[in-house]
Amino acid sequence: MPGPDNGAVTIRLPRALLQYWSGPSTVAVDGRTLAEAFSALERRAPGLGARILDEQGQIRRHVAVFVNDTMVEGRDPSTVPLRAGDRVFVAPAVSGG
Repeated sequence: MPGPDNGAVTIRLPRALLQYWSGPSTVAVDGRTLAEAFSALERRAPGLGARILDEQGQIRRHVAVFVNDTMVEGRDPSTVPLRAGDRVFVAPAVSGG
């Protein structure tokens, strides 16, 4: 099982996505990029990755993703590098009007 000592990153899921996943809200997965980490998450919980990434592999418009407290906005997830121990937080984007 992945863990911080063997190259894993931690993905923290919001409550809104936990209905698609029967595991804990924090999941350790392997991935050298954000896209690889979300692919690993999808393999563990089929359908969950599709709630985060669209059909083109981009972050959905109404989802915010942070890597180590820095928002990943307007970047292709395959170009966002990850290192062992990085923390990824997925949140529903909040918009106002």
